[in-house]
Amino acid sequence: MKKTTLIALTALAAIAMLVPAGSAMAQSSTSANANATATIVTPITLTRTADLLFGEVVASTADGTVVITSGGAKSATGGVTALSGLPHGAAAFTVGGGANRTFSITIPTTDVTITKIASTETMTVNAFTSSLGSSGTLSSGGAATLNVGGTLNVGASQTTGNYSGEFSVTVAYN
Repeated sequence: MKKTTLIALTALAAIAMLVPAGSAMAQSSTSANANATATIVTPITLTRTADLLFGEVVASTADGTVVITSGGAKSATGGVTALSGLPHGAAAFTVGGGANRTFSITIPTTDVTITKIASTETMTVNAFTSSLGSSGTLSSGGAATLNVGGTLNVGASQTTGNYSGEFSVTVAYN
């Protein structure tokens, strides 16, 4: 038995010499690689193709409004008469960008002042509406049409003349 034990111990010692010293220990760290990727998309654009036009309006001794819907329909309330002379219509914009991308729309939520040309007389425009609501989706060709309407507030005995002013519309990818 001593001989068998001695042979077994000798064999075990020989095997132990063949195994590197570090492999008998547990592994204390590991690493892996990952890819870094990015996709550049077409920037979103907004191009005005038509202005918000209220057309010709007759003021009276009472306040009133002229409404242009985002669909371009015109109506008047109160002491205002909307004439059919000058063209009227919603502001129109073309949105461009990446195909099938969704975007948010921001239209004014406060009064915008328009001023009589070469004067200090003013009126306000508010209650802006968007034909797409608060968001839209670009077509597979990367385009969408956005129309914006609003309400012109005409004061009692508003001074005659041409009034003009700007408002901002913003679009951004979701």
